[in-house]
Amino acid sequence: MNDIYSALITRLTSATIAHIDPATDIAYDNADYDPTGKDAWLATNFIFVERSTTAKTTTGLTDTGIFQVDVFVPLNDSTTGIKQYNMRANEIASDVLSAFAQNTELTFNTAKVYINNTTFAAPLQSESWYHIPLSINFTRI
Repeated sequence: MNDIYSALITRLTSATIAHIDPATDIAYDNADYDPTGKDAWLATNFIFVERSTTAKTTTGLTDTGIFQVDVFVPLNDSTTGIKQYNMRANEIASDVLSAFAQNTELTFNTAKVYINNTTFAAPLQSESWYHIPLSINFTRI
């Protein structure tokens, strides 16, 4: 599972994502993170869903899961003089979705991870953040 996670994180940190610096603007799973003063940031969650096989042995095992990437921008941000927080969040979300396009193959060590599809939920407003949840559904064969 660590190789699957590493393949996904490597892809995220190597992608060009508007308004995001991968060194300082990503809150990784189980890591302390303080978004104070940030113009935009991402939060990740690795969700392992299932391990299965079509055989009676352990050959042909497949793993499926969800790599959750949440986009955050300040609520009511008017950096350019008008409120455009939803436009900035959509731009970031679009770049993340492009980095994890359907049928993309990722590798790390011996793990081959395939992106099945990506979905997103309706934007949320929490505290002082505008938040778009993205779900990247994957299979490791």
